Amino acid sequence: MSLPQEQFTVRFQNILHDANWFIGVAAEGRMLLGYVVVQDFGPGLRGSFSVGRMHDMFVNLAHRRRGVGQALMESVQAWASSRPTRLILDWQAPLSAVSFYESLGYAADYEGDFRNFPGFSLESEDV
Repeated sequence: MSLPQEQFTVRFQNILHDANWFIGVAAEGRMLLGYVVVQDFGPGLRGSFSVGRMHDMFVNLAHRRRGVGQALMESVQAWASSRPTRLILDWQAPLSAVSFYESLGYAADYEGDFRNFPGFSLESEDV
């Protein structure tokens, strides 16, 4: 379900100005090759670490298998490592993307709620 353009614009502006969000962009000139959007929810009441989520990652179909996705994930890893508190970042991916994440060293977890969208995790301490 998409947001109306007006609501999207307001949300996007808020994200851009919030240090707990990260948007990584890959571009050639004015052409968007891909992007990633990540959020740090902050530490829980009793935890000594933050929990985050990769909300979205996209690479233009014509630019896949050219290192764009890997560069975006490296930017996520760098951002996670720069956070003031150790960060555990989780995300789900479609089955078609599993081999990509596994090629970067992430392990798919098929035990979650959505079998067709296995989970992955990144811990900033491991980066």
